[in-house]
Amino acid sequence: MFAIITAALAPSVAFLSYYYLKQETHSRSFRKTARSFLIGMLLVFPIVTVQYALTEETGTEASVFVQSFLYAGLLEEFFKWFILCAAVIPFIRVRSVYDTTLYALAVGLGFAAAENILYLTAYGVDIALGRAFLPVASHALFACTMGYYIGKASFLKGTARKLFLSLALVVPFVLHGTYDLLLLIDRQYIVYFILPLGFLLWWTAAERLKAANRFEQMEGE
Repeated sequence: MFAIITAALAPSVAFLSYYYLKQETHSRSFRKTARSFLIGMLLVFPIVTVQYALTEETGTEASVFVQSFLYAGLLEEFFKWFILCAAVIPFIRVRSVYDTTLYALAVGLGFAAAENILYLTAYGVDIALGRAFLPVASHALFACTMGYYIGKASFLKGTARKLFLSLALVVPFVLHGTYDLLLLIDRQYIVYFILPLGFLLWWTAAERLKAANRFEQMEGE
């Protein structure tokens, strides 16, 4: 069990630690970052419960489109968006877009870590490498995108603020749904693109964080 928990947590903790320590413009609160990570882990339980209820209700009748965009994309990203807006961001001092991006990343990677624990417990530690490259990388990308738009909204008012808050939910939802749809319709060929897609997702998430960092540095000049 220790091996499963370690393998499940390692990718998320490594990625989050790297970007937490890399940013030097302001000192971030380790406690608040860890708290956001824990909140993300706890989110798995209500989401899995709702997903299970929906699956039991529809059985095998739900199309891959509904499974991808409703059961996974909308449900998971809405919960993360809601908890960020209601229980994380209001309790931190938002000084830059990087702040919200980092805390969103902590929530997303916490969710990915807890999800990995469930998968590795069910299917064994042999799938740890695949879970590290695709699911963890994808949740990092969705979270960075969400945090980036929430950060932009934090410095706006009125219609512009509402627009960016909406984008913080809609864009990750579309990305997540599309990602899951591709996996479901091409599941038999996943072995051929798991590494390239994983690297692409990691790289895109990293670039989103760098964009938030550049935006912060420009504000500080």
